[in-house]
Amino acid sequence: MQIDERRQADIVILRPVGRIDNVASADFQDRLLAVIATDIKACIVDLSQVPYIASYGMRAIIATARATPPERRFAVAAAGTVVAEVFRVARLAHVVPIFDTVAEAEAGLSRAC
Repeated sequence: MQIDERRQADIVILRPVGRIDNVASADFQDRLLAVIATDIKACIVDLSQVPYIASYGMRAIIATARATPPERRFAVAAAGTVVAEVFRVARLAHVVPIFDTVAEAEAGLSRAC
């Protein structure tokens, strides 16, 4: 799995490309935790290029949300139909903000920072 990164001011947008399966989730989690440990205001995970996420990938998102310092924000955005359904069933929105698009996430997190 490849993870593209771009910055918009103090917001980092990570875009994993490919399946976040049990094999890829450890690297995914390491990358998420490394980003939120830097001096940023927010991190958004753009899931638009992720067709599938395993339970370990969900665990990586939850662990990152819980590890995010209070002065920073963390959110996910642009989940496709299958991934969005997994999030809905797992009630992930109770742990991390979920936005329909990256633009909505940027606007929402910019206001919160």
